[in-house]
Amino acid sequence: MYPLSIITLLAALAGDHRVARYLLPLPVVGACVSVYHLLVENGVVEQAKGCLISAPGGCATKWVNEFGYMTIPTLALTAFVLLTGFLALAAAEPAEDDATLPADA
Repeated sequence: MYPLSIITLLAALAGDHRVARYLLPLPVVGACVSVYHLLVENGVVEQAKGCLISAPGGCATKWVNEFGYMTIPTLALTAFVLLTGFLALAAAEPAEDDATLPADA
């Protein structure tokens, strides 16, 4: 998510409208990682041995649990899905050329 924010800022400053189609894989991969973490949190997939060593309680620990379902991976998945949708809309939108503007603009 962090590289995505830096790259979109640089693309906006440069006025590059084509960058959206190149950025689409980043939130898609991030969403896949969030889904995997949700599966680990809910006990569907067994967590890696490295998780048991690195974090107290392992990777299945729910550090934030608002309303019984809103955890950090859920928040991340929501953000990645929104970013994917926005980037898909931006990639599908035809680029506007100055030549297509009305003469009085």
